[in-house]
Amino acid sequence: MAILYYQIKSDIYSDFRVTRNPRLPPSVSFIKGLRILDPLPRPMPFEVNYPDQPPHLVGNTIAVISEQLRQALQSLAVDNFEAFPATLRNPTTGAEWTDYWALNVLGLVAAAHATSSTDTVIPANNEGVRTPLLGFRTLVLDKQKTQDLSMFRLAESPSALLIHKRVLESLRANKPQGGWRFSSVAIDCV
Repeated sequence: MAILYYQIKSDIYSDFRVTRNPRLPPSVSFIKGLRILDPLPRPMPFEVNYPDQPPHLVGNTIAVISEQLRQALQSLAVDNFEAFPATLRNPTTGAEWTDYWALNVLGLVAAAHATSSTDTVIPANNEGVRTPLLGFRTLVLDKQKTQDLSMFRLAESPSALLIHKRVLESLRANKPQGGWRFSSVAIDCV
């Protein structure tokens, strides 16, 4: 096995987070891997409880990234995403940050290796679930199915946002002062 991907998410050790996502039309999803064609609020308003400058990646259901992280991803030729202007606001302090983007990663990849230890949450069916949704005790990716993509969401668990090792290493090598301040978990590939 080799580590080729990392799951990234908001800093799991932080006491602060997004406390309210914007209201969106029911047809809009940031985890289906599809382009968003419906009109969205501009900028998209997110409430947070950060007392000072939020990290470069916040939120989970809707990932919100800083302008600096968006530019870094683009400079690394990561191009399978849409970014919608977002504002982070702390309603308690009134602080507001406008240099953020709601991230919609395009494409879901069914890349979970068949021998990984999983529990089926929702089986595939004739009612619209094409790929079974799985809960993972240990996630192992099938390298052939990832096709060496730089970034994707996992079809079996669409809230999982994965980036290639080369992308994470480049981000780490070129981190801003104070770091990117997000969590990453290594994922094995076979």
